[in-house]
Amino acid sequence: MAGSIYSGLIILVDWLIKLFVFSKISGLKIGLKKILIILTGILVLTWISQGLGPFIESFYLVLILIFILRPRWKPSQYLFYGLVPIVLVDLFQRITGIFMVKHLFVFNANTSSDDFIFSLFSLLVFLPVYFLFIRIMQVDFENIDIIFKGKMYQVTVYIINAFLLVYCVAINPLMVWNNQSQFSLEVPNYKFSIDVTRFYLLFFIAAIIYVNFRVKDQLDKELRRSKERQLKSLSEYSQHVESLYREIRSFRHDYTNILVSLSQSINNGDLPMIKQIYESILEDSDKKFYDAKYDMANLANIKDEALKSILFAKLSQAQHAGIDVTVEIIEPIGVPNMELLDIITILSILLDNAIEASLKAEEPSFLFAYFKEADQTILIIDNATKLDKTDTKSIFNYGESSKGEERGIGLANVREILGKYPDASLMTTSSNYRFRQELHILEKTAYMPSLDKDS
Repeated sequence: MAGSIYSGLIILVDWLIKLFVFSKISGLKIGLKKILIILTGILVLTWISQGLGPFIESFYLVLILIFILRPRWKPSQYLFYGLVPIVLVDLFQRITGIFMVKHLFVFNANTSSDDFIFSLFSLLVFLPVYFLFIRIMQVDFENIDIIFKGKMYQVTVYIINAFLLVYCVAINPLMVWNNQSQFSLEVPNYKFSIDVTRFYLLFFIAAIIYVNFRVKDQLDKELRRSKERQLKSLSEYSQHVESLYREIRSFRHDYTNILVSLSQSINNGDLPMIKQIYESILEDSDKKFYDAKYDMANLANIKDEALKSILFAKLSQAQHAGIDVTVEIIEPIGVPNMELLDIITILSILLDNAIEASLKAEEPSFLFAYFKEADQTILIIDNATKLDKTDTKSIFNYGESSKGEERGIGLANVREILGKYPDASLMTTSSNYRFRQELHILEKTAYMPSLDKDS
């Protein structure tokens, strides 16, 4: 009985470590409720499999992702995030000798508590090694999901996933079957052999470092381009404000002269002249200020320069394309309760989609509104469309788009970003040749992004 309890504890600790590594690599936060469900399921599967667990447990995490956590991922992401933690922890345990101790213990009901403590300690050694590796190599897993969004990384993803599958389907089962902690390939007629276990560990460490370096390099380039675009947009915005100021100053000068003429006509009692001045000049004098370009001045109410610059760039692009743009930002407002990079990414995607859809409509137009209401910040983008009604159910899936194949990545990214913010909600509606995105973000004084509401 004691042996069964100890074996169950070892399995739980082993999987807690794997779930910890998975959470760090994927960025998914798993709530306590789901952790309990996952661990219970693993114990049940281990008991049902009756010794076959080591042969099939490599794919437990993939099943957990698909049926319990259910992130909206591509197949390559399910494989990568479902297998990398399993393989890395397994390889570490094999090379340090922990794997044999653990499995001999699990299948030996007569093992003493001293061996249990040793096995438990051996498993926990992985955690300081993991943190030391991350610290020394400066690995940042937060942005690793970028490799699944660009074609430039597709070959790298395929190679890594192929190595993962070979290990889980062939190499690991062979080692378990032969009761070996390591696996070597001997080359006939040559005096050397290849330690596959060590090779795999070195390969995955090198792959993680390589991907991390490539992602950081790409992010640095994008950051530089973003700063350049921001400076350019701010410069254009300043020129726009200056041109509006010149127009208003010119109008003020002309208006002063008109008032002087009107005053003289009033003093002389010249009603025909007063009527002529009003009808020819004053009656329509304010209409020029209803031009859409004066709405852009509302951007002055945005207190963050980066947010202001990206909005000006997108709205100017729309105006230059001939779209009737309405901007409603009636009060001073800053960045909503969200990371600046995330809100800029979301706005860029939604505004690009609005511009593209508006250009296909008979009367191109869209509205951008940004305001606070009670304890919420609200962003609204409402654009004209070519179709009377657009399907809003599937457009957020990877590859799904009304604009054609492989055009739906942007909205899929929006949903993925919003998954980190349980207090943010996006309402999408479409009717009467209009498409509307309404983003509500609840304001809190202390906000910690999380992907799981029960975490």
